[in-house]
Amino acid sequence: MIKNKLFSVFIILFCLSQVLNAEDFKYLLNKALESNSNLKSSGIEIELAKEKGSILTRFDNPILDLNYSSYRLKENRNKETGQGISLSQKIVPWNVTSDKEHLSQATIKNEIAKYNLDKQEFIKELSIRYTIYAKSKSYLDVIKESHKIATKVYDISNERYKVGAISKAELLLSEIELIEIKKKKNELDLELMNNYYDLIKFAGIEETSHLDLDNNYKFEITNNVTLEKNPFINSEESKKEMLLSESKLNSNVIDSFDFIYSYSEEPDQTVNQVGISLPLPIFDTKSEESRILKLNAMKMNLLINKEKQLASMEYEKLIKERILLNNIKTENQNVLKLQMDSLGMLMEKLKISQISILDIQNSKAKLIQTITDIVNIETALNQNAIAINYITGEYND
Repeated sequence: MIKNKLFSVFIILFCLSQVLNAEDFKYLLNKALESNSNLKSSGIEIELAKEKGSILTRFDNPILDLNYSSYRLKENRNKETGQGISLSQKIVPWNVTSDKEHLSQATIKNEIAKYNLDKQEFIKELSIRYTIYAKSKSYLDVIKESHKIATKVYDISNERYKVGAISKAELLLSEIELIEIKKKKNELDLELMNNYYDLIKFAGIEETSHLDLDNNYKFEITNNVTLEKNPFINSEESKKEMLLSESKLNSNVIDSFDFIYSYSEEPDQTVNQVGISLPLPIFDTKSEESRILKLNAMKMNLLINKEKQLASMEYEKLIKERILLNNIKTENQNVLKLQMDSLGMLMEKLKISQISILDIQNSKAKLIQTITDIVNIETALNQNAIAINYITGEYND
């Protein structure tokens, strides 16, 4: 009976970590994404980039010049008047306009990539902090189950002591363990509280009441096995494209010229003029600026290639780590079943005074340690999935 009860207790405790219940963490994540000021700021940067792109690609206003003239010939002191009007418009060549459009789009794309990088880094850190909180709560669940077993041992010991089957010292052993478990529970309550407030503070959620977060969310890895959506690589790629677009724009030695039309009426003539004002790129060809941007793009490309190699190796390591963690988890589960059987039989022997309290406590301690190890492995598997999802860009928009 005791053996079956112990096994049921473990099943309830352990299976909590196996049930996919996304509601609580997803609620926390959604609230955090809505509330986070840094992400809101990054979102505004995208809108700013769009507005700056509009400024870059818009047409300049035409310039209208009106004039009034007074004429007096040297041979004749009579005054005569004249008037004129001129209109000038800055013209941007088609290839320069195209380059400005490309730079505008590249700038917007860069801000979107930066936003996705900020978002994924935030989600990754929030997820890690959640696993730390969840582990603390699982530890608390373990200690509560440990207390139940210790209470059962104390009750049996007390009954045996009353009939003189065990000594007072043996009864005290079971009583001391109950006190130590209570002390440990208080320590875990404090740890859980600190981890909870650390999580909520990082999330930036303004809540008037305490959130009752579960500890049973299981992070799954996606089917994406490429690094095409890696947030850091994408951000650096977009920076490189922006630099190349800016370099291409600066390579245009003549980026604009003025078209001019004027009309004037003079005392003895009417004048119509059409012309252009064209800059001569003799001294300033902007070659240095273009070269600097290209060199920066080359540096960025080297960084991107290095990051791709590092990310690929990290992904490979995480996959291997996951396989080993699952193997260790299976081994611990097998050991736990044997420990449950052993503890159940020892509890039966305790009833008839065939075993000492110390043997029971040693057996229980090993069982609790195995459960704790499984909790640690579950946490490691969750953090492993979080790292894989970050590398493969799970939350990339």
